Amino acid sequence: MFRTSDVILIGVMVAAAGLTFKIKYDAELKYEEVRRLEAEIRTERDTIDVLEADLSVLTQPSRLQKLVDVYSEELQLRSVEPDQIGSLESLPETLRQIGEIVSARPPVDAVTDDVQTGAVSQ
Repeated sequence: MFRTSDVILIGVMVAAAGLTFKIKYDAELKYEEVRRLEAEIRTERDTIDVLEADLSVLTQPSRLQKLVDVYSEELQLRSVEPDQIGSLESLPETLRQIGEIVSARPPVDAVTDDVQTGAVSQ
């Protein structure tokens, strides 16, 4: 009825079918994982867009000025004076030498070129 070669061929076909099923199943799992990761990336990008919009709103100069007006007495805010940041004497010697070299150069007259970008009319 069945010869040995028939049994072997049936066994090989069953093994090949099982292997094909396993490969297909693993591929579907990987595909689902890729779709999940793409959805997660899309969500993160949307979150970044929302946070950038929030930052833009929170750092608007008009909003910050209103906050300064409201809390200036409580926080004792005042304008920054140039000498609060530093003075020329507080710079290292090499930077002072560079400043002296730059200030010793003769002034250069302003020169315009003929380049037209279209953004600014001359």
